[in-house]
Amino acid sequence: MGRFGTGRAPMGRQEVDEALRTLAADHQRIAEALYAMDTHPAHTLLATAPTSGRTAAAWNEAQVRMGAIWADFTAFGTALDAARVARARKARPGGSDLARLTDLLTGPAVTTSGPAGALPLPVAVRYLIDCCMAVTVAFDQIATAADAVANRLAPIAAAIAEAERLSADLGDPPATITGRRTELAEISAVAVADPLGAAAGGELDATLRRLAANATAARDRLQAAVAVKTGLGARRAATSAAIDDVVAAEEAVHAAYAVAHEKIADPGLPPPPSAAPGLRDRWTALAAPGGGPPGSAGLLRFGAELDDLDRAVAAARQRADLLRSAATGLVERRDELRGRLDAYRVKGARLGLAEHPDLTERHRAAHGLLYTRPCDLPAATKAVHAYQQLLATLTAAPIEGRKPR
Repeated sequence: MGRFGTGRAPMGRQEVDEALRTLAADHQRIAEALYAMDTHPAHTLLATAPTSGRTAAAWNEAQVRMGAIWADFTAFGTALDAARVARARKARPGGSDLARLTDLLTGPAVTTSGPAGALPLPVAVRYLIDCCMAVTVAFDQIATAADAVANRLAPIAAAIAEAERLSADLGDPPATITGRRTELAEISAVAVADPLGAAAGGELDATLRRLAANATAARDRLQAAVAVKTGLGARRAATSAAIDDVVAAEEAVHAAYAVAHEKIADPGLPPPPSAAPGLRDRWTALAAPGGGPPGSAGLLRFGAELDDLDRAVAAARQRADLLRSAATGLVERRDELRGRLDAYRVKGARLGLAEHPDLTERHRAAHGLLYTRPCDLPAATKAVHAYQQLLATLTAAPIEGRKPR
């Protein structure tokens, strides 16, 4: 054991000099870590701005730790200076000098202010670096939380500003939007003072979420009102034109119904449509002059009513088109049956069955039904089918005396 009780053999002169060089470099590293800690953006912010909640608690703890780190760094420098002075006494220290230097370099020379107690210089290096890093990590967490708060507040402020602008353009009372801006200012003060609390969830986080949702909803509602106002003239013209189309479509249905009732017996069609007058009345009420609907509420209500009218117009047009198709389809079905009967007769004649009595009788019956006005379409359909069936039966097997033509 050395004279001064280090518990280890005295270090050699070169070993002492290398240890001092290493500790000098470590001293510089600790100083740099302290500088990074002191100049951290969060430290600057916390030192100049009010804090509260979890952030205030973290800042208070960081301040205490920083004071202890600076005190321990001073103790480290004092111990290192003592070792340097001891080494400088002799160019070639002897055994007792080396034992003393060994005690200074490896013994508990740095008395820390924390629970670690007295530490050897090399151990104190790691201890001080770790303490600096712990404070820096705490500052990083606060800075990250502050950035997150700023990123949450910025879009809320932007949405409120846009809502204020749109509200003024539309002539809305400013009270509602002003109230949101006041609430944002109050919440911002709380969140900026305690970013750790805002990032941790709870009531503050819930308040920010609610304010963001309300501001966004207000902006979107006003944007929708502006869209209604901007496109009002074009939409009115389009709706009026669409109603004109319904009028024409319903007139076409009446014309098709007249033809169907003339040519088809008991066509079974539903009553013809008559939605156009009601739609025109709704349009007239909506399009009545008077300066247009006031404010965003009136514009949105007008837009909703116009949307509902447009849906009714589209449905009326679709129904008119379907009914016209149903009416014209009956006449087209009769004409298609006429064509099929003629085709079957040509086929029968080509196979030498033009004078077959049963086939001739069935053709006469089907032809009479199809060319009677109004036509009994179900009966005519059955008659054409009966002619087709008999023709198929006759052409399935040879008939004596039949000659193809």
